[in-house]
Amino acid sequence: MRNTLFSVAAVSLVGLAASQPHVRLGHPHVRRDYALQTDTVVKNADSTVIVTVDQNGNVLNKEVQFLGMSAPSPAPNSFPRPPLQIIKQKVPEPAVPVPSPVAKPAPRPAQPAPPNAASPSPGAASRPSSLTTDATENGITYNPYNADGTCMTPEQVSQDFARINGYETVRIYGTDCSQVPIIVTAAKAKNMTVFAGISAANLTRSFSDNQILSQEVDQFAAAAGGDWSVFAGISVGNENVNQGADVGQVTAAVDSVRSLLRGKGYNGSVVIVDTFNAILANPSICEHSDDAAANVHPFFDPNTAATGAADFLTTQIKNLEKACPGKTVVVTETGWPHQGDTNGLAVPSRENQQIVIDSLEQTFGANKTKIFVFSAMDTEWKQDTPATFNAEKWWGLMPQSPQTVQAA
Repeated sequence: MRNTLFSVAAVSLVGLAASQPHVRLGHPHVRRDYALQTDTVVKNADSTVIVTVDQNGNVLNKEVQFLGMSAPSPAPNSFPRPPLQIIKQKVPEPAVPVPSPVAKPAPRPAQPAPPNAASPSPGAASRPSSLTTDATENGITYNPYNADGTCMTPEQVSQDFARINGYETVRIYGTDCSQVPIIVTAAKAKNMTVFAGISAANLTRSFSDNQILSQEVDQFAAAAGGDWSVFAGISVGNENVNQGADVGQVTAAVDSVRSLLRGKGYNGSVVIVDTFNAILANPSICEHSDDAAANVHPFFDPNTAATGAADFLTTQIKNLEKACPGKTVVVTETGWPHQGDTNGLAVPSRENQQIVIDSLEQTFGANKTKIFVFSAMDTEWKQDTPATFNAEKWWGLMPQSPQTVQAA
């Protein structure tokens, strides 16, 4: 195991590229206290479907285990790879369970403008701003929960942000735990923006309660306080279609949220985030999104080793460009676990996590498409299962935060 990690911006999700005996179909970021019941249903001799529901019978997650089946590869296309940029920063791995804060790196020099950059079209000012607009660095994902699933305090969040350096944007997944105002405050202190979101669970609940979306938007507006510049974008759900939600309900929800946000003065990007394979199968997802926002995880393709992760990402970005013409591709999660079970050629380890981070920089460096690294810290509040290769907790570039705030 190496004693350093490179912080990068990327995405974590399902990989479907070739023959795939095990396809993981969900990364819903459901807190442990929401998942109160799990039903396992054997459909036939070829697959097992694991469905997690809450106390009201709402489906929170679906995972499918295929036995000896092959998943089709996305059709190739001739579209050029969109430019991506990854900025890396070495973060020392602590030698003790309670990590020390990482010193803030020296300011980076300004990025030169790309040669022959196209001038904006006359109507560009009235269009929703993209998640990639003026991106000089990239993003990282974050969840404000303790290892036991309880909410972090504002002091804990601030201590976490003291260890997150070298990123322009932080992605969060919901509004519980008062996380939106807490994280907006922490992000502003680090000159970061926030890619906020309506959780997958709340999106599902909104299908039967149309007040939920309005209540979620009110929380974003309250945190903005009239100044929306801190928000890089707003996502509606996370992998809901991949988990079995009706596409029409999800696209209707994002249209409603966009309308509500415009009424509050927010004119930025509003997107549906789903797995790349769900978007490829349902192009209307990106038709209703301001950007094509996809989670792309090479680890879940058993035919992709860590050394092939960047090539896997490149292929799926090309496929998304073809499926979503005119939309900017944003990789909203990508990364590699450092612990768990082997998935074919995909082996979790710190060394392989480092290989993936390095290869992403080498392949996509000095470009402009925003990607989000999954994730800043380990998430020990999650539950590991064979369906997730017992790796669900272990994607962090840094260990899970301590449950008590350490003295400065």
